[in-house]
Amino acid sequence: MKILLVDDVPDSSLRTKGLLLPLHYTVDIVATKGDLLYLLNHSHYDCVITEVVLRETNMLEICKDIRSRNLTIPIVIY
Repeated sequence: MKILLVDDVPDSSLRTKGLLLPLHYTVDIVATKGDLLYLLNHSHYDCVITEVVLRETNMLEICKDIRSRNLTIPIVIY
């Protein structure tokens, strides 16, 4: 399973990735909405995991952007 993790705090994102890797997930990390949208347009992901609050945006805006692209992947908010 390939996961896109949206987190703008490096310690937190690396900790979360460290928890997922032993479970055999592939995890890419992005810190900005622009990077998120770029990767969603150029790669396939099975799931997006996002923080509730980000410096540049929030999870509601991220959800709207993903759904506006007609992507039906699951979005997990933490």
